[in-house]
Amino acid sequence: MDWDKLSEEAAVSDEHLLESFLEEGALKKEDLVDPIHERKVFPVFFGSALKNEGVQELLDGLETYVKPGHYPAAFGARVFKISRDDQGNRLTHVKITGGKLKVKDLLTNAKPSDDTDMKQSNDSIWNEKVDQIRIYSGKQYRLVQELEAGCICTLTGLTHTKSGDGLGYEQDEMKPSLKPVLSYRIVLPDGCNVNEMLKNLRQLEEEEPHLNVLWNEVLAEIHVQVMGEIEIEILRSLILDRYGVDVAFDSGNLVYKETIAEPVIGVGHFEPLRHYAEVHLLMEPGERGSGMTYDSSCSEDLLGRSWQRLVLTHLGERNHMGTLTGAELTDMKITVVAGRAHEKHTEGGDFRQATFRGYPSGTDAGPKGAARAGLCFQTGDAKCLSWKGDVGYPKDARAARGSGYGSRFCGAFRGGAGCHHDELCHGSECIYKGRGQALSECERL
Repeated sequence: MDWDKLSEEAAVSDEHLLESFLEEGALKKEDLVDPIHERKVFPVFFGSALKNEGVQELLDGLETYVKPGHYPAAFGARVFKISRDDQGNRLTHVKITGGKLKVKDLLTNAKPSDDTDMKQSNDSIWNEKVDQIRIYSGKQYRLVQELEAGCICTLTGLTHTKSGDGLGYEQDEMKPSLKPVLSYRIVLPDGCNVNEMLKNLRQLEEEEPHLNVLWNEVLAEIHVQVMGEIEIEILRSLILDRYGVDVAFDSGNLVYKETIAEPVIGVGHFEPLRHYAEVHLLMEPGERGSGMTYDSSCSEDLLGRSWQRLVLTHLGERNHMGTLTGAELTDMKITVVAGRAHEKHTEGGDFRQATFRGYPSGTDAGPKGAARAGLCFQTGDAKCLSWKGDVGYPKDARAARGSGYGSRFCGAFRGGAGCHHDELCHGSECIYKGRGQALSECERL
């Protein structure tokens, strides 16, 4: 197609192009740069790389029509792939979206918006140096010392990155909404080390984010969640080619998940010697297909913002299992509504333990879907009473409570959820008021 005909076709896609075409009778190639960048015009090139036909025209078109990007000065990068080379080195493929990257630069998944004084868990925050920056061309590569924004490269030395991670100012991508619906048990041949195979499958899971590998500690079995027979054959062939193990799969089962029927409150308490953390979690049923969402409405007077962020990090770092069938929880919103830390004895790992104790206490569902296991109530004789079902704290239990243990307490008829800390009660109202719990009272003893 000649340029005059191409100009006429392109002019009808944009009002400004049409005005230029009518005034001058033809368009310049530079006039198409902005419409192409705004996705109003889509150039199409034909050729064959195998026969080396049309390659130069494509390169010339990219140089002519592609608008150079403008990148910020702050460093940012997006991880789009994880792989391994022939020597088994872990490779992180990234595109640099801002600033510069040099060899031996320290990378972290902590975001610049996080507080500098925030206490963070070693399980969630990592800091690693870049050993090499590689530019690949097929299987061959060359090493460089520095790259600027806009470049695609491969990094070595990073062991915690995942596909979709954002480095620097870049935020992590949302997890894919498409989930496998079938679960298969991997049958290993005689003499195969199950722990070694689990380690190998974890590597494949890093490279293929949609592959979900599960380990059953009780039965010492490896399960994988896949979409169907075709993916099973691909996975079986990949395991045989890479690790030399011919595995089999059982008949498979549907993947079941649990949720809750009504809003409940779960309380996690962790207090061994010289450690202390307590967190209160409001769990509400979400819309079908919404997945797990996490939020915080806790006042910073009750629990510092850094501790709240730490709790949210621990909530999202693993899949939570329900108490009805042991299946994974889904379609729930978990909100941090209260908590308490000690200035001297609380460490980051304490809230990890308290968080993982909190959600099971709320998901132990009763006949109506309400929480059955609530907060333990400390009595005056140091006995811990856990009230279940649709009952509240009886008067004799309140009377047995020591007068020196605090000045207020809150009782909830549904779920037995309550608190025994002064800081968790504001005046004469309970912090749980209006959150879906039928509260009995909040009184001063």
